[in-house]
Amino acid sequence: MKKWIAAALALLLLALPVAPARAAFYELGDEIADFTLATIDGEEVSLSGLLAEKRMVLLNFWFIDCPWCDYEFPFLQEAWEERGNDVAVLALTPYDSAEAAREYRDANGFTFPMAVDTLGLSAAFGVTGFPTSVVIDRNGVCVFSEAGAQPSADAFRAIFAIYAAEEYEQSLVGFDVFAPRPSETMPPVEDMAAVLNERGTSVRYEELFSNEWPWLIRTDSGRVFAISSNTFVDETTSWLRGTVSAKAGDVLAFDYRVSSEYLDDYFVFSVNDKPTKVFSGECDWSTYAYRFPEDGEYRIAFAFEKGFSGRDGDDCASLDAVRLLSGAEADTAIAELPAWPAALEGAVCAIEAVGTQAREVVIDDPSGTLESEWGFDSYYILPDGDTGMRLLLGDGCDPDGALVYTASAREIFHPSECATDASGFLFDAAFMDMDGQGHLYGATVAYPFHGDFQTGVTGVMFFDSEESLEQFLRLAIVDENHQPLPDVTWTYADALVSAEKDYGLFFRNENGDPVADVAVRVVLEAGVIELVSDEEGTVGFSAIPGAFHVEVVKVPSGLYFDEAMEIAFPEDGGTVAVTLTFAE
Repeated sequence: MKKWIAAALALLLLALPVAPARAAFYELGDEIADFTLATIDGEEVSLSGLLAEKRMVLLNFWFIDCPWCDYEFPFLQEAWEERGNDVAVLALTPYDSAEAAREYRDANGFTFPMAVDTLGLSAAFGVTGFPTSVVIDRNGVCVFSEAGAQPSADAFRAIFAIYAAEEYEQSLVGFDVFAPRPSETMPPVEDMAAVLNERGTSVRYEELFSNEWPWLIRTDSGRVFAISSNTFVDETTSWLRGTVSAKAGDVLAFDYRVSSEYLDDYFVFSVNDKPTKVFSGECDWSTYAYRFPEDGEYRIAFAFEKGFSGRDGDDCASLDAVRLLSGAEADTAIAELPAWPAALEGAVCAIEAVGTQAREVVIDDPSGTLESEWGFDSYYILPDGDTGMRLLLGDGCDPDGALVYTASAREIFHPSECATDASGFLFDAAFMDMDGQGHLYGATVAYPFHGDFQTGVTGVMFFDSEESLEQFLRLAIVDENHQPLPDVTWTYADALVSAEKDYGLFFRNENGDPVADVAVRVVLEAGVIELVSDEEGTVGFSAIPGAFHVEVVKVPSGLYFDEAMEIAFPEDGGTVAVTLTFAE
């Protein structure tokens, strides 16, 4: 991960290295192979047998001299006594004998089953701390694993309430068991369809799990609509899911309203599990429209995602008038959406300086420190102090969901709030003092996807002068003694461009006729260019002399290129003729 991403997000990652004793090494979401072992009372138990009788299995890894196991077991005993008909508990010790475990159990009055971990299950489940609780659900899937003592019987009750629920069907992997639970349930799907669907639209809404926050039906000023239920409950999501059948070109339109904290709470519309449109902050009733690309059945979802730092406005999202449009109505709905510039193809982004005196620089750091520790995509010198920037977004990015962070000014905002030109979104960054000696620099980063702070990220760093850039390199690229590395150099990118020469290849057969469709690969320091000769038999490219080589990848049927032939170009550019022989 690049340094500026880590700094912006302050991610804390916990790694638990283990050396499994079995071939299997289970992770959340894995289906667990059947196993059989004997309890400390000599009773033979198997995973398949336990799941045939119970709704879930809780494996608890412990050992006798573990003080936190002593602390946790009374809570486990209390919760298991209440749910023993539904829940199988098996406490496994990898270090103690069956006799010692029986003495410990009897002395403390525990009655849930215990066994010695003769199969190495603690290693197979990656257990490195004790106690550790692992849940295998009724589908045989590992869905929960947590190291450390549960703090109360209520904690175990929460686990049992989720995974031993009567209506539990689909495996909930990595589910936040201890998140707040909804106080209201989703209305019948027929009622939700009657309220939301317009003009015969056949969105088929789905039931939720009992632990998921639903959307509810509300009436306000004579309007009946759906509203998220997780108001003022941090780090929760209200879900409304459904499916709809559509033809290519059909449009799903809906009315929405959002009143929430800007940049922390989001109303998200997803298609086939991919976030397609994002709204945040304050927005009165408006309409959004999505065009389906081809015939088929689509999964759709409306979600109101609550953050953790604030509770602005009404702290909710509202939804109404879901409708499937076709023909002219569909075209009109799309035409009424805001028009945003999309200068790039796909779901990518880029940032460029737009000042008239802005000059991009290329830094050569043989040590790799600049890339590994800073990793910006481009560097600029802005000698006139103009810190104007342009964000270029691909057609797969949502300007209401993407984020721009200007590190110097410590501002974060959506591109949709910016002024635009024909190419992108315009904003102003800022300089800051690097070392107190008047050396100024700035940085800005763009995150193109809602909730994704790693994929497609781009960043730019800029300086007010050559001296400031050189001071940064002296401070940032140093050895283990914090001394500047001497072989770090830089140059202006346009100087490199001006140093490039134009080169060409002319392909002909033995009769002198031009040959089209010859595939050529030009290998440059910056990457590879794939070219194909045109009807005149020619291809062209620009490169710095001596910094490239050319490979002929494929020639048309009936012709032959001798791979031993060297294609030599004059240093100052020009076109080289290559003769292809007829295949024998």
